[in-house]
Amino acid sequence: MLRYYFSHESYTPMEIFHLTHLSGKTMAVFYICTLLRLIRRYGAHRLEDFAAIGRTALSNYLAQSLLTWAALLALGDAAADLPLWAGAVYCIVVSLLLTFGSRIWLRSFRMGPAEWLWRAGTYGTLPPLARTPKAPGTHSGGLGH
Repeated sequence: MLRYYFSHESYTPMEIFHLTHLSGKTMAVFYICTLLRLIRRYGAHRLEDFAAIGRTALSNYLAQSLLTWAALLALGDAAADLPLWAGAVYCIVVSLLLTFGSRIWLRSFRMGPAEWLWRAGTYGTLPPLARTPKAPGTHSGGLGH
């Protein structure tokens, strides 16, 4: 697939359908195995910062969708002329921004804004969003679960 991406100007999905069909499943297994090996080697506590992504998943999904929509709207027809690697760089940058943004957000709030709205709609009450201040000398040791 990489050879295809670097040797073609545009992406024709049907030309590499067999590769994309197999690679999705292969990558899923690779990610799971890599995550399990990291946990076994370094311990789950080393990866707890990634919990912020999961705790704000709906907000991240919506933010990524809005950012991509805005980028495509700003680029217009020029988006079709971008090389394939530009999409990969864009994904990495947006993922990093959302990861760090989630961590910062959860320092002050219990959940993401979209999660808060979802929970309010589900239960019909407004759940607390802001974190309560910690007493001096206490330490949560993580994201404050």
